[in-house]
Amino acid sequence: MHRHALVCAGSRVSTRNLLSSTTILQRAFLRAGVDARLVVSEAPAHGFWDDPRLPESKETDGYMAQFLDDQLSRHTDRTHGAAAGPAVPGAAPSAWVATWGAAMVATDSLGAGPGLAPEAAGLSLREIVHTSVGGRLARVWLSNRFGTQPLRIGAAHIAVTANGSDIVAGTDHALTFNHRKSAVIPAGAEIVSDPVASEVPPLTDIDVSTHFPDRTHVTTEHADAQQISYAAQGDVVDAPSLTGKSTPINSWYALTGVDVRAPGDSAAVALGDSITDGWRSTPGRNRRWTDDPAKRLAANAGTKSAGMLGVVNVGISGNRVLRDGWGPNAISRIGRDCANRRAGPSAGNEGDRRDADPLSRHRLLLHGWRSGATGAQCMEKNPSQLAAHFDSGDHLHPDDAGYEAMANAVDLHFFLNPPAHALACAQRPDSH
Repeated sequence: MHRHALVCAGSRVSTRNLLSSTTILQRAFLRAGVDARLVVSEAPAHGFWDDPRLPESKETDGYMAQFLDDQLSRHTDRTHGAAAGPAVPGAAPSAWVATWGAAMVATDSLGAGPGLAPEAAGLSLREIVHTSVGGRLARVWLSNRFGTQPLRIGAAHIAVTANGSDIVAGTDHALTFNHRKSAVIPAGAEIVSDPVASEVPPLTDIDVSTHFPDRTHVTTEHADAQQISYAAQGDVVDAPSLTGKSTPINSWYALTGVDVRAPGDSAAVALGDSITDGWRSTPGRNRRWTDDPAKRLAANAGTKSAGMLGVVNVGISGNRVLRDGWGPNAISRIGRDCANRRAGPSAGNEGDRRDADPLSRHRLLLHGWRSGATGAQCMEKNPSQLAAHFDSGDHLHPDDAGYEAMANAVDLHFFLNPPAHALACAQRPDSH
């Protein structure tokens, strides 16, 4: 097992006690075999916690980004047996690109118990997601990562969303798994469907409908999806509409990814907490800050020519960097939720998402963990506060306009000429 820690210390008062305890902590980490690095910097109200524009803020963020970059490279070396930079000679890059994805948590991850998980006894879920990259072949990832018993899928379909639970006529396609309409996901596992000839438009809502025939609880979800999906009784995965016979839900259950076959195209993955997750944006309107860069990438001649078109959001509200909370800690998620997000070809059982060089056509964005890390556009004269016209009301999360301002602050050149495994990094645990 490889363990890592970045110890940050800062103070504007006496540093004797602080640095003594911090250096003791670092030495304890080192004795335990943890790669621990100590960074000492200015702190409130003159340091990197208050204003991300200060030189010492940028310097400290750079240390943190380099630390995460080093660990990511080591993770890739361990997992894939290859250098994290150039692809393995002779290995063809995958033509599959993640057009949408979400990070999963256990439904009882806040200790509230399994009662939060819906009982899927003959239930069908029609889950709405928003694409970034388009393609003519699609496949779907389903997860039972936090399940303690196998999860049976009776049937699954994919279609383009018309409005609400309605689908566009002629776009509905049945999904198969190893050429069968049903599948069983083992506890702790994920599966991927067979490729289906389904035209998936870019920047469009699509729906994935799944039927759960057994009496069981779906214990793997992405909560606070900022998207309205639907639950209905019976096997209605191919119904053109669920209006009048369904209940709205605001989580994605079991559904963790949609890939399209798009040779030459790539995707960026955004890792973060509730600000990346789009908390307090308007549900169903796709107003998270990560939704807008996909539009800009598609409209920009440089990124369009380079095939840099996809943006996948793996933010988790309440997520923390080093400790598990609502979901696994962010460092542990870099491999599963980011580096392995887009896969090589698979035949429909538990798949291997890894390419020979899984990051060769990904860009990894680590955002969040700083209440003020929403860019200068979202700040008042006091850089630790959101501007009133970008404040959703809790003084921590932006509203739709604030998220749009964040998206507009993203420099698209980052996607064309990034450093190795480039990380746009900020920090500080989210309070939501």
